[in-house]
Amino acid sequence: MRAYFKKGYDSRYVRSLFKFIDFIFRLPENMERKLSDEIGEIEEDLKMTYITSWERIAKKDGRKEGRLEGRLAGRQEGRQEGRQEGRQEGKLEVAIQLYMNGVDLDLIVKSTGIAKETIEKAVATTTH
Repeated sequence: MRAYFKKGYDSRYVRSLFKFIDFIFRLPENMERKLSDEIGEIEEDLKMTYITSWERIAKKDGRKEGRLEGRLAGRQEGRQEGRQEGRQEGKLEVAIQLYMNGVDLDLIVKSTGIAKETIEKAVATTTH
C-alpha cells in the first residue's frame, strides 16, 4: 500500500485495488487482524481510509453480539410461550375435569375460551 502511494497512485485506485484483493484473498482471522493493524498504521501515516478488513472484523463481532442478543431474546420468548402453553394446558385439564363432572359444555367453553371441539377431543382421548 505504501509503495503504491509512493509511486503516486490515486487513493481511490489503491482503495479499490485493496478491496478487490481483500475480496479475492481471505486470510485466517489472526493474520487478518494483524493486517488490519498494519493498514491502520499506514492510514495514520498517509491519512487514507481503507477499512474493508476492519469492516469485516466489526461485522463479525457484531454478528457474535447479535447472536448472543438473539439467544437471550429467544430464551425469554421461549419462556413466555412456555408459560402461555402451560396456562392453556391447565385450562384444558380443568375443562376436562368439569366436563367429566357433568358441567354443561357450553358453560365450560364460555368460561375457558377453549373450543368445544378441542374439549370433546381431549375428553375422548382421556377416557380411552
